[in-house]
Amino acid sequence: MSGIDSEQLIAAVARPMAQYRAAMKGDLEDWMPLEHAEQMLLDGRAFGEHDFPADFGPIIGMMRLILEKSAAGGWSWADPDVQKVFAEVASGTVYRLYADVLVAMVVEMLKAAPICTVVEAGAGSGFVTGRLCRAMRDNGFDRVRLIATDMLPSIDMLGHELRSAYPDLIIEQCCWNIQNEAPLELRERLRKPVLVFERFSLPYAGYGAIGNLAAIADALILVDDLSLTGEKAAFDHIYGRIGTQFLVLEEARRQLAKYFSRIHTCDTEVVQAIRSPVSTFTLAVK
Repeated sequence: MSGIDSEQLIAAVARPMAQYRAAMKGDLEDWMPLEHAEQMLLDGRAFGEHDFPADFGPIIGMMRLILEKSAAGGWSWADPDVQKVFAEVASGTVYRLYADVLVAMVVEMLKAAPICTVVEAGAGSGFVTGRLCRAMRDNGFDRVRLIATDMLPSIDMLGHELRSAYPDLIIEQCCWNIQNEAPLELRERLRKPVLVFERFSLPYAGYGAIGNLAAIADALILVDDLSLTGEKAAFDHIYGRIGTQFLVLEEARRQLAKYFSRIHTCDTEVVQAIRSPVSTFTLAVK
């Protein structure tokens, strides 16, 4: 038994999802223009930066760069041009909203259930981790252990920086490539129940990583663009050039069902409202 109630967790994420829906206003009320821009990029048709809503600008810029770099001979995350554009995407309206919704989901789940450990898979630069630390401090979750993980050794520096910034929190770090089983170093630190979350790591790791995440999780949040139709859109073809895998919600749910008794697609109302071809927030509970 995990010691947590799936119904309580599903109820807990309802408020962040309502806030997510409320934030989808103005240009974000309709995502079809972004799909049109993606198709134009893939087709090699020219357009100006003011032809589409500004909130989609960083995403369009990222895809334009993917096409340019892949055509020129290769893509490297160490490329200064790539890092610059990625930073713009991460700090842009859309991905900042995703980060805020994810942090709110974790906080509400901590309020609703006796979760003892939170594990972030794929912390990267710590954009989400820092926001979560601030929220945990502000809500008094100083007894919940937060373990930030990433496949890059730079995770050690991130852990050091976060402990310095939030000395009252229990913050640890561990190097983990989610394509592999969680290392013993990580497993030995877990206190159950455990909440694991990842953000846009699965397209690089593949469905197989779900089993590795599930092995340590009593509850799991996936934040990934999972296709609702099973048909590749333009952006799937574009991101495929840098090694991402095409993921479908139905198959992701089938994989999750091997390990979890309850699977909840959190953002169904939002997806329908904005005419999105993907679902982004999925919660699974044992």
